[in-house]
Amino acid sequence: MSVSVIVTTYNDGEYLPDCLASVARQTRAADQVIVVDDGSTSDRALAGIAAGLEAHPRTLLLRQQNRGPSAARNNGLEAASGTFIAFLDADDRWAPENLERRLALIERDERVVAAYSGFLARAPEGAEGRSSFREHLGPLEPRLVGVPGGLPGGLPLYLLRRQAAVDAGGLDPSLTIMEDFDFLIRIGRQQGLFAGNNDPLYLRTVRPGSLTRASADRRYRGTLQFLRKASEQRYFSRFELARRRAFAIAAHWRQRLRSKTSA
Repeated sequence: MSVSVIVTTYNDGEYLPDCLASVARQTRAADQVIVVDDGSTSDRALAGIAAGLEAHPRTLLLRQQNRGPSAARNNGLEAASGTFIAFLDADDRWAPENLERRLALIERDERVVAAYSGFLARAPEGAEGRSSFREHLGPLEPRLVGVPGGLPGGLPLYLLRRQAAVDAGGLDPSLTIMEDFDFLIRIGRQQGLFAGNNDPLYLRTVRPGSLTRASADRRYRGTLQFLRKASEQRYFSRFELARRRAFAIAAHWRQRLRSKTSA
């Protein structure tokens, strides 16, 4: 069974050498590594991409005009040849046993189409946060996706059977936020099983400026766009849709108040 790793980058290529080094250190080696550059323009980022590829010359580089993370991941998915695929953001890293342990979860039952882990988030000043996902083996319940104590909503935390990802139609480029949620729910609708636990095998980088007011507004609009699709496709019950809308509105206004207070 072969594994393809798809790393997407957009103006954060300076982190790519460390990211690719973490893939190279896996206790179970990847069979194919693909980097998709979504139209980076920063000289620093482009230099980082060049350095990463020089250190790992077997890596396949795909370049595209800037079309967003969904299009970049779909581009990588189309080029992937592995039985299994894993996505990774260029500014994050894997613990050495990441692939080995997720493969053990997905290979123990041929009905499992997605295996996930938890994450450890680390800020530059040293503060750490950890995920709180539940241990799970069974069908995907959409109401559990992306909620504390539920299942991850972030695609990079998953190892997927490539055919299940292809059959689901890839990611929806029209969504700008929670496109991962949408994709995972569509994979889950194919009746396969999801398996995973909260072991912190994914190392997430929290970068300065990631919670600006502009990004909060963008997240709010994108969340409402996702929830409109979720309503049309009947991903959630009416209660769950209302709960998620209320949470998005409350989070948006909290962020606006924080921005106004700090101004």
